[in-house]
Amino acid sequence: MSDKEPFESKELVKVEKLTSNSKEVNTIVKVISKSEARNVTSGDRFESHRVCDALVGDETGSIYLTLWDDNIDKINEEATLRLNNGYVNLVRGNMRLNIGRYGSFQLLEESSITEVNTENNLSDKRYDQERRYQSYRQPGYGEGRGYQRRRVSYGGSREMHQAICADCGKECDVPFKPTQSRPVYCRDCFAKRRRPRY
Repeated sequence: MSDKEPFESKELVKVEKLTSNSKEVNTIVKVISKSEARNVTSGDRFESHRVCDALVGDETGSIYLTLWDDNIDKINEEATLRLNNGYVNLVRGNMRLNIGRYGSFQLLEESSITEVNTENNLSDKRYDQERRYQSYRQPGYGEGRGYQRRRVSYGGSREMHQAICADCGKECDVPFKPTQSRPVYCRDCFAKRRRPRY
C-alpha cells in the first residue's frame, strides 16, 4: 500500500473499462476531490482507522477511490497517481476502487490527464447483488431443504456501517455498528466460516 513500492510493466486500463468485480487493476488517474475523513472500526482487533473517498478519473470516466489512514494524507486533490494491483468492489451497491492490502500506488510528477470525465461517474451506477439464503421449508412437505436466490437492492433506508473484514482485510459494509464484542467479516468470508448444513 506504499507509494514507494516498485511497479511492474503491466497493461494500464482506462476507468470506463472497470467493472464491479475488476481485479488486478493497473491504471493512472487524477484526483478531483476528497471527502472528509471518518473513523471506522476494524475486524477482530477492533482498531480505529480513518477512511475517506476520493473522486478520481481520466478522460474516459471517474470513480470513487477509497483511501485509508496514512494514504489519506499522501494523496491530495489535483495529484495524479498510478495504481497497481488494485481492485473494485461494491459498497452499498455502488462501485469503489481500492488500493487494497496487496496493491500499491505511485504519485506521478507529470500527468497526461488534462481533463477528467466526471459525467461518466461509475460510482453513480447502482448494482443489485444476489445473496443465497436457506429455505425454511421442512423436509417431508414435498420439497427438501435447499437454497433459494434472492435479489437484494442496497437502495433502501437501512443504515449500514463501514468496517474492515477480520479475515481478508477488505472494506465492507455491515448492517450493525461494529463493537469490541465480536469480529466483523465481509459477506464472502462470513460465508466461508459458516458450517455446512446437512
